[in-house]
Amino acid sequence: PITVTAVTDTKVYDGNTDSSGVPTITLGSLAAGDTVIWTQTFDTKDVGVGKTLTPSGTVNDGNGGANYAVTFVDDLTGVVSILPITVTVDPGQTKVYGDADPASFIYTNDPLIPGDSFAGVLTRIAGENVGDYGILQGTLDAGTNYVINFVSDNFSITTKPITVTVDPGQTKVYGDADPASFIYTNDPLIPGDSFAGVLTRIAGENVGDYGILQGTLDAGTNYVINFVSDNFSITTKPITVTAVTDTKVYDGNTDSSGVPTITLGSLAAGDTVIWTQTFDTKDVGVGKTLTPSGTVNDGNGGANYAVTFVDDLTGVVSILPITVTVDPGQTKVYGDADPAS
Repeated sequence: PITVTAVTDTKVYDGNTDSSGVPTITLGSLAAGDTVIWTQTFDTKDVGVGKTLTPSGTVNDGNGGANYAVTFVDDLTGVVSILPITVTVDPGQTKVYGDADPASFIYTNDPLIPGDSFAGVLTRIAGENVGDYGILQGTLDAGTNYVINFVSDNFSITTKPITVTVDPGQTKVYGDADPASFIYTNDPLIPGDSFAGVLTRIAGENVGDYGILQGTLDAGTNYVINFVSDNFSITTKPITVTAVTDTKVYDGNTDSSGVPTITLGSLAAGDTVIWTQTFDTKDVGVGKTLTPSGTVNDGNGGANYAVTFVDDLTGVVSILPITVTVDPGQTKVYGDADPAS
């Protein structure tokens, strides 16, 4: 009879019940020439203390070990310790503001023992505005046989690009006020968000094109605006200037003392003008054409106006009366010729 007793052993979890400990004969001995290889195993592969180590083996005695009555005695002090692994969050994980989070955050890990697997998922610090949010271990777990060294990284929410396009064809007539606001079309914002501020334009009030600018228009720090400009056009102000009837005595020129009037439209505030008119010819007649002319003093050479001139067809140049008096005392001697005149 011999007694074989397991020895205490401590190992890190490796997914099996193997023990590196070698049981010893604690009572009796082998006969000369006989040999043996004793082994022992843990009761389970799982982490724990006070684990049972069970010895086994057969004596090489040339009789299949039948020459011995072996009593095996367990050891109850075995230890399987937790296997440390590192889980590292993959860097560079992002989303655009307003998008949903990815289905799962990505990580790299030390390999698990074959047959083992992770359960649960990583989470992140809450927040939906643009910025960096730490990725957390969340519910990620590899079971009680592992302890996780978790290496975090940030999940970044980046600005949402949107395009704001100025609507074409925005105009006003010279002298009018600008519209209350300039009109634009934009990519949709995330529900609940809105624009603040207004578009502006390059300064100027003369006829011409003026670029519309982004001004103070903003959608907040969660957006980056691609601004597509267009022109705001100031168009000429139409007015109609009509000659007035006039009558004068023939004076050898086409001047008229009449002052044409604006019969349609008006001048913009601050602008002035001197209208004049002339007869079509200097000669006596009725139903004569009176033609108006003039340029507005608008600081732009009159180019801010589209002036339509309308003639008057009732002008009169009357005959200039004169008196012819024969000089007295004109004579000749009998027989002479008359004077030449």
